[in-house]
Amino acid sequence: MWHTGATPGYSAVLFLLPESNLALVLQQNLHGLLHDGAVTQAGFGAARILAGGTAPTDAPSAAVYHATIWGLTVLALGLLLQAFHSVRLLRRPAPLRTTPTALWSLAGTLPAVLLTTALALVGPRALWMWTPDAFAALCGATVAGAAVTALRVALACTRGQRNAPDGGRRGEPGPAGGAHHRP
Repeated sequence: MWHTGATPGYSAVLFLLPESNLALVLQQNLHGLLHDGAVTQAGFGAARILAGGTAPTDAPSAAVYHATIWGLTVLALGLLLQAFHSVRLLRRPAPLRTTPTALWSLAGTLPAVLLTTALALVGPRALWMWTPDAFAALCGATVAGAAVTALRVALACTRGQRNAPDGGRRGEPGPAGGAHHRP
């Protein structure tokens, strides 16, 4: 017989082995929904050994946890680097490149869409309590993505003005000394 329980930051698994008159309690001070499988698998392996069975040959896997955390962290860092690059682009004159601007703006909105969906499905409290590290990484990616999107839109606006026939100036003298006026 077995039973699991958890509260944010802690989890426990209880195994009762009545035939052997043994009990096993496995506790850890780290818990999130992404850890459940590995903890339970380790507990079943230990219970099997206590009951006289053989040790499991496969180690508990935290692959989903690591893929989620590192994937979100890499996304956040990539968007942060792109935000710095976008600031550099704003400071130097160059023609507007529409496709990269549109693609980076789209990529910048992706974390916000993921965060909004997660918040709508389970709410902020549940996200923070049961997946705190993934939630923090997603929030970081959302902030970096918002910065990229804002900077890329600003870049498109400033480059669009620079590429206008009058250089983006209203009512200033044109090349032949006349004034350009937009209706």
